[in-house]
Amino acid sequence: VVLLVLVCIAGLPFIWGLAGSIVPQEYPQSWYTWNNSLASSKQEKPRVLFLPWHLYMPFDFTNHQTTGNPAMNFFTNAHVIQGDNLEMKQGDRIITTQSTRSVSKSVESTLTQIHTQAFPEALRQLLVREQIDFIALSHGSPEQSIYQEIFTNIPFLKKNYDAEGLTVWQFTQ
Repeated sequence: VVLLVLVCIAGLPFIWGLAGSIVPQEYPQSWYTWNNSLASSKQEKPRVLFLPWHLYMPFDFTNHQTTGNPAMNFFTNAHVIQGDNLEMKQGDRIITTQSTRSVSKSVESTLTQIHTQAFPEALRQLLVREQIDFIALSHGSPEQSIYQEIFTNIPFLKKNYDAEGLTVWQFTQ
């Protein structure tokens, strides 16, 4: 009987939605707006590189709670390329990725050069090779200001959309 009572007490948070630790969140209006603009464009499902390049990360709209990257499921009017890198610490070892996708390896290789003079050309080659039309940047990550500063100064990237929660650049070859 005591064991049964302890199990019931331990399970109470699950009955009430993990005591409020799991709550539904609304996506930013900017995500809806840009996804709808893709639907109304003449271009057939453009390829979008979604940044920051993380499988799990905090977003402004999740109150900075870490969650799985929802971009691929949300932006239904585009073919989204998003991070699938695990970034998990296991003891003294950090597992950055176990992805077998060649596009993931290409993106990761390119992003390692972000603070070098070679980055713009490496990015251009990635965008051409992978036939990427847009780069979408979700707001709220520590990398946001770095990406915005660098992409603003790359001549083949034209800011296509900018609103609270999302900035998008179009690749203009």
